[in-house]
Amino acid sequence: MKVLIPIVIGLLFVGCEKGNQTVKEKSEAAPSKGDDKKPTVKSMLAIVGQPLTKDEENFAGRRKGEYQFGPDEPVTHAEAIYRKDHTCSILYLHHALSENGSLIEGKFDRQLAHGIWQKKGDRLYFLDLVFNDEKNSEKDQKVLEPILIEAGKTKFVYKIPESKDEEGEIIPESILQEESIKKFEYPEMRAYNSADALERFDLPRAYRNAKEPEHLEDGNNE
Repeated sequence: MKVLIPIVIGLLFVGCEKGNQTVKEKSEAAPSKGDDKKPTVKSMLAIVGQPLTKDEENFAGRRKGEYQFGPDEPVTHAEAIYRKDHTCSILYLHHALSENGSLIEGKFDRQLAHGIWQKKGDRLYFLDLVFNDEKNSEKDQKVLEPILIEAGKTKFVYKIPESKDEEGEIIPESILQEESIKKFEYPEMRAYNSADALERFDLPRAYRNAKEPEHLEDGNNE
């Protein structure tokens, strides 16, 4: 399993790179059917490098945000770049907690994620592939489906509806607010301040170079 995960992702990336022109020609020749369906992991991988739709053009850009991952959770600060090749990078600053669960003033756990985004109407779709230079394992890859509830020239608000995980535990609704910015402040994101940083990102390379998840390196897997 440790070897298969990057091979599967790599094959999908190679396939989408070779098929970009064909997919584009097909989409221009006839409207796509089933656009109201939630994309699969495979279809999300296939849009990397594809041009934005008119509906997506206003969403691309640099933003800072405040994310509320549940009514009782502290606000997570973020900086995000949504590129024109459908890749994205998001830095999360989660408030650090002590052993008893109380907030540690001024201390944050920082998490940089690389993945894929897509927009269809009022639905946004995200697929995370790398967290802090570690692969998001194939079994953990899921397409998130936030609902866009406000979209202005400089402000975006969307929510992730309440859901249940595989064990039946309720995951509360999340509210994410973002506003457009010209430059990033946090050091992890400053590399994306250049003019061409909005155009493309080598996500396949970032995935190949990322470390295997710890639970796949402990030698207890088949």
